[in-house]
Amino acid sequence: MGTAGCLVVAAGAFVLFRLAGFPGPLGVEPAHGGRVQQTAAAPPAVLSTALWFGTTRPRENNPQGVSWLMLLALNHSTERAAVVYLPAHTAVEIPGRGLLAVGDAFLSGGAPLLLMSAENLLGVPLDHHEVMSAQSAQKLFGLLGPLQVDVPGEVRSAGGAGELLFSPGPQRLEARWLTRLLFTSGAGRDDIELGPRHLAVWKSMLGRFRALGDRVRPSMLEGALSGADASGQVRLLSGIAAVGRDDLTLASLPVSQLGAGDDELYSLDSEALTELLERALGAPDLEDDKVLVQVLNGNGVPGVGAEVAGRLVGKGYRIALSGNASRLDYRRTLIVAYDRSMRGRRSATRARRLLGTGEVQVAAQPQGIVDLTIVVGKDFSQR
Repeated sequence: MGTAGCLVVAAGAFVLFRLAGFPGPLGVEPAHGGRVQQTAAAPPAVLSTALWFGTTRPRENNPQGVSWLMLLALNHSTERAAVVYLPAHTAVEIPGRGLLAVGDAFLSGGAPLLLMSAENLLGVPLDHHEVMSAQSAQKLFGLLGPLQVDVPGEVRSAGGAGELLFSPGPQRLEARWLTRLLFTSGAGRDDIELGPRHLAVWKSMLGRFRALGDRVRPSMLEGALSGADASGQVRLLSGIAAVGRDDLTLASLPVSQLGAGDDELYSLDSEALTELLERALGAPDLEDDKVLVQVLNGNGVPGVGAEVAGRLVGKGYRIALSGNASRLDYRRTLIVAYDRSMRGRRSATRARRLLGTGEVQVAAQPQGIVDLTIVVGKDFSQR
């Protein structure tokens, strides 16, 4: 195991050891019954978002992966926007897989699991997504025309050890070179180094959208965009480009490095991210008080953790831990709340409603790390 893997295990070993043996009836009491008060319908969303991510070319013994991710967000109410670069090796709890690099979700579950994991990481609902290969990126840049990009630093091929591709400074780049600027890996495959480079390209691309104004039509770009909602993507891009320059924030995800080389992994500073998005977007409702959940597979069905996460993530819950229960023959799904207050009980009851099954219980003592533990039983997969 590499450096980052050891750090990850050390950080969560006690929690996983203790909770993998859960649960039994000892120390748990049934929740009181009764009606759950219905909440009023939520007002229309004022936040539009998308996740764009670049994919690597599949090769023999090396499947297609994710090399970079960008969060696009527009607050329609405040008319402020943000473009945030996400290192692909940022650590996140991938539902049903454990704590891994967010980009690894694409390898095991494709775009759906990547989106769910990114929402779990960011605490931001994602409305759209766009998968960008080098070929589709070159096609998009070809439609937009050459861009003037202020390259922030020297870029070399072969992970920073090869020939000089770009010198620092402003330069007019055709589609082919814009694509190389985005998809050339950083020195030592350092994801953080890629951030300023990607943001410089996005700044120029949004400037082109701003210059085109109402002349931008979805039909112009539909051949380059792979997402099902090309018109929605174009509206979002045009909306972000239309905000004032002082109201547009381009930033990298606040992370710190845990490892190096093949074990490269980054830890997110969640508080700094919340501050960044509130400052950039004008304090949108990001639900930063999400209910933290541990999901344990208690029925032995592969992928059930991701299925449970799909019901909860984006609806006020965040998956903090996942793994297997002490046994895999639970007949009934258990939803254990560690907060004995009415709020804690309501969070557990609402989770049961979202899952469509389960028995809500309240632990006799608080757990201190997560708010709920869900042990998935056979009833969940038999519905």
